[in-house]
Amino acid sequence: LKVFLKDTFLYAIGVFSIRLINFILMPFLTRKMSPAEYGIITLVLTTAPIVLYVLTLQVSQAIPKYCANNPDADNKKTYISTGFWYVILSYLIFYAIASFFPYFGEAILGIANQPLLFHLALINICLFGLFTYLETQLRWDKKVVEYTIVSVVMTLSSIVLIIGFFFFDRNLLEGYFIGSAVGQSIGCIMAYYFGRDNYHFLISKKMLLQMLKFTFPLTIAAVGSYVFANLNQWLIRFFCDFNALGVYGVASRFSSVISLILGCISLGITPMIYADHQKKEMPLFISFLFRACLLFALWCAAIFTVFNQEILTIVVGKEFYVAGVYIPLILLSYALSGLFMFTPGQWIANKTKELAVINIAAGTINLFIATLFIKLFSLQGAVISAFIASVFQLGLNIFFSNKHYPINFRLINVVLAFVLFFIFYFTQPNIMTLVLFMLLSILLLITKQDIFTFFLKSSEKTPIQDYS
Repeated sequence: LKVFLKDTFLYAIGVFSIRLINFILMPFLTRKMSPAEYGIITLVLTTAPIVLYVLTLQVSQAIPKYCANNPDADNKKTYISTGFWYVILSYLIFYAIASFFPYFGEAILGIANQPLLFHLALINICLFGLFTYLETQLRWDKKVVEYTIVSVVMTLSSIVLIIGFFFFDRNLLEGYFIGSAVGQSIGCIMAYYFGRDNYHFLISKKMLLQMLKFTFPLTIAAVGSYVFANLNQWLIRFFCDFNALGVYGVASRFSSVISLILGCISLGITPMIYADHQKKEMPLFISFLFRACLLFALWCAAIFTVFNQEILTIVVGKEFYVAGVYIPLILLSYALSGLFMFTPGQWIANKTKELAVINIAAGTINLFIATLFIKLFSLQGAVISAFIASVFQLGLNIFFSNKHYPINFRLINVVLAFVLFFIFYFTQPNIMTLVLFMLLSILLLITKQDIFTFFLKSSEKTPIQDYS
């Protein structure tokens, strides 16, 4: 547990600093912008990762496989340089093609008859992909300090520049995208500098095809998972309007904090699972972390249920207060989607294609449910469909993962905890019922054996193998 917490903390600073840029800016943006303008930012931020997945096929994920234990330094440089130039070429082609089709800006990004704004949005999407590759390589090189420095500097410079450009550009959206682009450029330059020994004018077609063959199934899974998580935002854009998308964007931004926390935990737990999955204690540890993270998510959702208006009054402008009613269920949807890291069976058994099938199935279910519900119930339909689909996705992940790597997640207790939450959620929640819910939920999800095994270190008195 100590090793896990240490590794998670080291990565958390860098991950949080980057991912929280727009959360930190939210009090400023929502008081300066209309929901429709904020909706356009939401859509661009949502589009950038999907473009990254489709264009680059996540080539950076192949680097540790072919370089981690590679004794040939020149060979490693060729792999990394090949991936680097492939990413640059992919985005140059994307920018050139998108520039000749203004329909992309209008239909996908909602930017019509504003060529400067459209090109600024495209530049941000391209810089996001390049920065992601360069920063990820710092992580593969285990340059934790440099990784954190780049993340923090990029975050601070982006925030300062975005706020600064707001005062010099009458078009708030243009000011936002200019500041963001300059901030990301600074991050790219720093990340390249710290990893400059890796990058040379070396390109190997054979190595590129080898890497893309490895990452292709992972990309399908990532695209399915990402579309599954963000599909509702595009459907709201087409079936509602940008005002609704802006409100949903604020609710999602609040809720995404839970995804950031789970992402940091994933950075710490995933290497441990790979290294120690054969140890009999590991399934017990995974089960405990699964339930602890779920408990934390339920508590956050419950707190937002009671105090959402008080919190939003401090953080956002008046036009966005309505987002508060949607936050609890969106937060739980994000949490359930993020808990897939505790279902490692497919990774361990090298069944990555199975992951792709699961994510595609969940995405398909979400597409049908979300389309129907959003048409019928607008934003509320989007929230309900996202929650249903996330439950379905996690259920599939647990079912198939346990075929390869059995873990006792205590699912009966998990279901009872959710039943308890919805009783609390629908029965005029207040501070007293909140405290009662928190006490009962911890009794359901954290057991005495968990406390003895992972906190009191009494494994000598209570052997782990007897834990059930």
